[in-house]
Amino acid sequence: MADKPDVISLREQTERKGHLVDVMSSAYLQRSINNSVETTLQDQVNARNQRMLLMTKQLNKIADS
Repeated sequence: MADKPDVISLREQTERKGHLVDVMSSAYLQRSINNSVETTLQDQVNARNQRMLLMTKQLNKIADS
């Protein structure tokens, strides 16, 4: 009865669970990296916007003089 093709051994189950954990860990790591990159890019955009705002204010002061 245990020789049915749809019955898998304990070793196979363990290997499958190990692979699933590897895939989940890899996905979590990739998501963390993506979030870090996204945050870094957003910080760069925010810094650029702040510089542009400051330059605009300075140009407006010069123009008003």
